[in-house]
Amino acid sequence: MYKVSSLTRTAAREKATSATLLLEGPSIIKAVILAVIGAYFIYAGLIYFGALSVGIAVIIFTRKEGIELALTTRQYRLFTTALGFRVGDWDIIPATQHITMKYFSDLVTSGKPGRIRTDRDKRYIVMFSVSNSSQGSMIYETEKYATALKLTRFLAEALNVDAKLYDKM
Repeated sequence: MYKVSSLTRTAAREKATSATLLLEGPSIIKAVILAVIGAYFIYAGLIYFGALSVGIAVIIFTRKEGIELALTTRQYRLFTTALGFRVGDWDIIPATQHITMKYFSDLVTSGKPGRIRTDRDKRYIVMFSVSNSSQGSMIYETEKYATALKLTRFLAEALNVDAKLYDKM
């Protein structure tokens, strides 16, 4: 599901110029379900609904999320790709001391009186720790430890800085 791509190196220089990490792959189960529903609609004579359902299944099957770094211009973007098109805004990479991964956990209470429930909301945040600042620049938030860890290590390696992990363990 998760793929770490190697750093792209130019032939003239040994220094990396760009790097890409896929964070989330396609939802194959959803795509297959929609394709089967679309095939049934087409079989039942509802061609427009069937074609729409199969088209959405193809988009879902080709959809991926990731992060791309342009190291020569010191920019990054979180992107979503579908059907080969990448969409995402470029941001500038701040002067970074290290990459930080932090674990947060909250208890969230919701419901009506008599049926109140308390749930644990956990998340991992990956951020640039900015030089000479008490605050960082948040990059990504996820509930998956493995995704946050891979992103932290990837960014630290690509930017040649240390990774600091503040997780629940």
